[in-house]
Amino acid sequence: MGYGHFTTLGDLEILGYVLVQWACGVLPWESKITNKEVVAQEKEKFMKSPELHLKKLFPSGGTPSCLLGYFLQISKLGYLQQPDYDKLRNLFLKELTNLKINPRSTSHLDWLQSATPAKRKSQSGLIEMSPIGKSAGM
Repeated sequence: MGYGHFTTLGDLEILGYVLVQWACGVLPWESKITNKEVVAQEKEKFMKSPELHLKKLFPSGGTPSCLLGYFLQISKLGYLQQPDYDKLRNLFLKELTNLKINPRSTSHLDWLQSATPAKRKSQSGLIEMSPIGKSAGM
């Protein structure tokens, strides 16, 4: 698969990598990010044996079962094959249930409470909103 070919499988892989980044804070190819050929090779290796690579990223044996299941599911998909979205979704719903988190509730997302953008007056007198997480002067 060359660069510029957009597929459902590619989107699912990217989503998985984002989830891994959020969960453990690093991706195996981050130090090589400027070399897109090496990054592509690293991603191919990851998808060929996701269990091995996830164990390296979560060395204490704490690989979230939903991430492992997710990567095992999508690694079996063909290039243009459509995934079983319900099965993928249920992996995460089961994990939330095991953690005793209501998947329909946002009360456990405490970062939402502090996500109100700062307000400031512009030179024109209009109120401007600054991006979340940045001060109004930036």
